[in-house]
Amino acid sequence: MGRISVGIFPFLRRRDTLNGRVRRVSPFSDNSLMKNALTIFVVGILTIGTVGAVEIEHRFLALDESRFQILYVDPFDSAKNWTIKVAGSRDMQLVDGKIVIGLFAGGFAEYDFVTQKLLREVVDPKYKAGSVAACRLKDGRTLIASDQSPIRITLLDAEGKELSTAVFPNAKTVRCVRPTPRGTVLFGCNENHVIEGTLDGKVVRDIEISDAKHVYMVEELPNGNLVAATGYGGFFVELDKDGKIVRKVGGKPGLEGVGINFFASVQVLKNGNILIANWTGHGANDSEKGVQILEYDATGNIVGRWHDPKNAGSIHNAVVVE
Repeated sequence: MGRISVGIFPFLRRRDTLNGRVRRVSPFSDNSLMKNALTIFVVGILTIGTVGAVEIEHRFLALDESRFQILYVDPFDSAKNWTIKVAGSRDMQLVDGKIVIGLFAGGFAEYDFVTQKLLREVVDPKYKAGSVAACRLKDGRTLIASDQSPIRITLLDAEGKELSTAVFPNAKTVRCVRPTPRGTVLFGCNENHVIEGTLDGKVVRDIEISDAKHVYMVEELPNGNLVAATGYGGFFVELDKDGKIVRKVGGKPGLEGVGINFFASVQVLKNGNILIANWTGHGANDSEKGVQILEYDATGNIVGRWHDPKNAGSIHNAVVVE
């Protein structure tokens, strides 16, 4: 935070009514002065501290795309932090004590959260594309989203065997896929579109988001609304059931010191806050360019942030361990 000079507190100098001289006084020698000093001091902090000084107060996983690793961060006990090296990936989940990531090679890998050991890999070259997302469903099946222009979403059984593949002819460029309670799937595509589709390739909803540039992830809220991270748009939106924007948060250039570049993963926390991974480039040291993970409250204020370019590169996906 910048240093606040006494010079910005003009009331710290006042005229002595006894002899007419101007003298310096302590704000603590007068209750009203003290209140004014504290008020302006707080305002000064809010004005100058543009990023917010609060670190994220959650234990979380971070998928580091540029350094090919997964990090576990415990802000309460750094001795519990760990890192594991992984193959190229942009998508991650924590489900039933297992970390599931989609693989560029085409498929998914599964790690034990406690031991960090690789449990299994399911890879098939026919799923290989510029990006592959993997999403573990509650019943143990797995969705594989392949960016093959058009997008293909394959459903695997609990053993990793293919059950079906849905093709979306008019959709290209997918990064993450997430389920809905209705058995449909949500994903971003075509730069600024959100798609809800069925597992036989039918489009239920196609929502266009103005100013979005590479919609990365879409999640459904408990009330049925959607929240979508808009990639290079640098903001996230909440959409109602008719596709209308009811909330828009972020946007470039953003607050000084945040370095908004690309809003990637989005997670809705139990307290209603939104966790965003702010990806800043493919280079191993591109994480120096901006805060890696941001937490927003319901009013759109940044209430937590994490930035550790020494130990982590650009983060594509962040998951709070609640």
